[in-house]
Amino acid sequence: MKSRALCVAGVMSLTLAVAACGNDTAQDNASPSGTKPSATPQAPNPASTERVNGMKVALRVGDTTTQATLTDNATARAFATTLPVTVEMSDMLERELYGALPEPLPVAEKNRQTDYQAGQLVYWPPGPGLAVYYKHAGPPVPAPGMVVLGTIDGGLDAFTGHDGTAKVTIDRTG
Repeated sequence: MKSRALCVAGVMSLTLAVAACGNDTAQDNASPSGTKPSATPQAPNPASTERVNGMKVALRVGDTTTQATLTDNATARAFATTLPVTVEMSDMLERELYGALPEPLPVAEKNRQTDYQAGQLVYWPPGPGLAVYYKHAGPPVPAPGMVVLGTIDGGLDAFTGHDGTAKVTIDRTG
């Protein structure tokens, strides 16, 4: 009987220890900046499963509009659900316009790359940033890399020669 009581006491102690581990405080959940991450899970957006391979989007810079064709990956599908979006972009390294998106997008590690080509529309997760490469020049993109969202169909000159910032609005066509 004594050993059974010890066993029950041991199980109860273990149960309490596990329960205490699951009862995190707001401080335990805080990020290094001290903000608490969102605890509300996001419901999957039905549009995020929509295939976007070949989907055309319009990119408007000032009075000029050009098109891009999206690539079919999870990040591009998530990006398509955010459209229309306007991003304030600045020239970076005389090869790209770059600006921060309002919210991060999901990224699969296998889709990341550090090389780029002129004409690519890419997502850089640490930003979370959006970039349009108008020229291939300079070093590769630093780790953890970026995800190609699509390819600009033509008119890369719309993205060059901006002093300061340029507002780029991206929306689905048709």
